Parts: sequence; structure tokens; C-alpha cells
Amino acid sequence: REELLNSSEYRLSNSITFQEMPYFSLDVTGITYFYNKEDIAIPNEMLMSGKSWGETDIQNFVKISDQQHYGEAVPQEGLFLDIGGNIGTTSIYCKLKLKPSFRFIAFEPVSETAKLLSANIAVNGAYPDIIVERVALSNQKQEQAGMRINHENWGNCSLTADGSRGTGYSHYAGQLFGRTPDRLQRDQIHLD
Repeated sequence: REELLNSSEYRLSNSITFQEMPYFSLDVTGITYFYNKEDIAIPNEMLMSGKSWGETDIQNFVKISDQQHYGEAVPQEGLFLDIGGNIGTTSIYCKLKLKPSFRFIAFEPVSETAKLLSANIAVNGAYPDIIVERVALSNQKQEQAGMRINHENWGNCSLTADGSRGTGYSHYAGQLFGRTPDRLQRDQIHLD
């Protein structure tokens, strides 16, 4: 114990304050997730439940979708679109636990969150089967869009049609609709 307390590693770890550490990690069901320290919703739920965020909902969604669309002939391979990829709790969980032969495209427009998503994909060995597109998707064509960023729940960010940010949110505006149509066309995906 004394050797540990006197080690340079221990002294270094104690010299770093909470404010200096922008990211944390946690491991649930054998999956590691890095997350922003300001995000309190998703990590806290995972820490309390010991499960990936929305794990039961994701399992039910996949089961119902497979039954509804494929009946008894559920495909073993395919493409899964994760709209709002966040830190990867849906794509990574599905890839590692439910649909290991599927490819995934995770759409995440928030730059910082997209970087965390990419790190989570890499640390869990899911690249290149999960790729990240740093764009937002909408059911409407928008010439100019803004992004409301909720720092307490990074999964609760949303597009604004007029470029505004709303009360209590920080603002992100930029090229949100970049390469998506090209990627979808290249992969022969049609959105109506």
C-alpha cells in the first residue's frame, strides 16, 4: 500500500482535478463507453442499472422489427441506420450483442459526441462495421439549421429550422446535411 501511495502514477492521478477531466468511461455488459462528464442522464442510468442505455427497449425494438418485417426469415446480415448515434449505446450494443453480422451507419451531428462515438466504436472493436456520419437527418429539407445542445443530456439535442438555439441550450450551427445523400446513394439506401 505504501509503495502504491508513493508511486508517480498515484501522485499524478491525485494531481488531476475533476474539472480537468472532460471525459469519463464506464463498462456495462462488457461494453466500454467514454462520455462527457457533463452528461448526467445516460451514464447515471447505466451505472445504476448495470445495463447499456435503453438495453431492454433496444432488444424489444429489434425483436418486434424483425417479426414485423421478416417473420420467420430474419436476415443474418444487413444494414442498420442509427439516427442520432450519441455515444453508441444503440449501434455498439446491437453490433456486439444482437446483430453481429450487420453493418451500421451511425448519424451524429454534434462534433464532440461524434468523436466520443468513434472512440467507443474503436475501443469495443466494432470498426469498420460501424461508421459515423457527422450529419443530422430531418424529415424536412432545411436551408439553414441550428442545433440545440443540452449539456446535461447530450442525447437530447435537436435541430432548429431557423438556426436558433432556444433557452438553456448552447448553439451549434454549421453544415449539418453534408455527405449523407451521397453515402446513402452509394449504399443503395432510399429514404422516402
